[in-house]
Amino acid sequence: MNNSIKPVGISAITLLAREKGAIIIHAKRTEFVADDFWVIMAKTERGEFVTWLFAHGGFHHGHYFNHNFTDCITDFMSRDS
Repeated sequence: MNNSIKPVGISAITLLAREKGAIIIHAKRTEFVADDFWVIMAKTERGEFVTWLFAHGGFHHGHYFNHNFTDCITDFMSRDS
C-alpha cells in the first residue's frame, strides 16, 4: 500500500484494520466528517476487543478490553472523537 495516499471511507479503514490483524465490528463517524474521522470497534487476532479513533490515515488512542465485549460496547457508545 502506498502510505502517501490516505485511506478514505469505511472500506479503506476495514482493509487497514485487517492488515493490523483486527476485524471491525462497528464504526461511526465523528463530528469531523469532512476529515474522515471515525470511532472504530474491533476484535484483534488475540481475541481482545478494542475501540480506536481513526484519523489522519491511521488508528489512534486505542482502548483495549481483554475479552470484555460489554465494556468495549460501553466505551464505543461514549466516544465521539
